[in-house]
Amino acid sequence: MLNNKIIIFDCKSGNGLYLQKFLLEINFEVEISNKTSLIRKSDFLFIPGNSNTLRLKEELSKIKDFHKIIKDKKIIAICSGMQIFYKEIQEDNNKQNSYGLLDRKLKSFYKKNYHIGWNKIISKNKILTQFKKSYFYFSHGFSNFDIKTKSCIAYSNFQSQNFCSIFKKNNILGLQFHPEKSGEDGKKFMIEILTNYDKL
Repeated sequence: MLNNKIIIFDCKSGNGLYLQKFLLEINFEVEISNKTSLIRKSDFLFIPGNSNTLRLKEELSKIKDFHKIIKDKKIIAICSGMQIFYKEIQEDNNKQNSYGLLDRKLKSFYKKNYHIGWNKIISKNKILTQFKKSYFYFSHGFSNFDIKTKSCIAYSNFQSQNFCSIFKKNNILGLQFHPEKSGEDGKKFMIEILTNYDKL
């Protein structure tokens, strides 16, 4: 597999260990850490899903010069890890400004329902069209419903609402779903995006 050093941010909870096991199974060199020195030396930084978006942002704020790191480090952010890069995030009724890489605010689905389960992605990116018949695992209650922006390279539909399921903005790739919980399709997807990251 590619000779890339991957660091998974240690957010003290969430899917870090599960994600590490998943990446090791597809032969990537990976370590869990929150040390700035190791993060800077890595080729990719993964920000895993966490049960609480606000708590995840709080943990990331402890990394020295994180605002600088996100400008030049290749980042793959999953679920709530993706959501922290929007202008405004929320957890239940608590709202907070976030990193604002994308000038959008997260909103809940109709009747505040949660999208939990398997779904497809509709790709606007040629590389990802090969996954049009694949199913991926989602677990979230908030989304970005503006799918027309250039940064939204794939979207999905739940309760007749289209939402952005993958964004790529500069050096950051955001995945609303969990590839590490998506079986063989998840493995194939992860290999593809790590191999062709710069072309997405």
